Amino acid sequence: MRCDRIFSTYDCERLRTIENDRLINDETGMKMLCSIREIMSRSKRVKPKKIKPTVVTMNSQFMLKDLDTGKKEIYTLVYPGEDNSIENSISILSPIGTCVIGCSIGSVIHLNSGLNRYLVIEDVLFQPQAHGQYHM
Repeated sequence: MRCDRIFSTYDCERLRTIENDRLINDETGMKMLCSIREIMSRSKRVKPKKIKPTVVTMNSQFMLKDLDTGKKEIYTLVYPGEDNSIENSISILSPIGTCVIGCSIGSVIHLNSGLNRYLVIEDVLFQPQAHGQYHM
């Protein structure tokens, strides 16, 4: 299933401030941020109250299944600098983070970081907007 990305307007605003907040201090992080900006420019944007609960947004907890091994893992998508404060958190600037943001349950993502893995978003276990938390 192809991923047509959907972003909350709040996530877009917050992601635009990452560079200004000096949270990125390496070339890889800057490349990932450029990639996210490109993805956002081609994506649908909706108000936080209107985003479907099946979409991975910032601070969402989601389950990925490796299509080769069947192994399932649960992650929480976080902003840079927050990836050590929550168990199994993954930064938006990581390859997985960049691939899942804005995608829905059932979307297949391709990680081509040397491993050539295909993962499917099996579930969104927690999404802030679905719980009335629109500025998280």
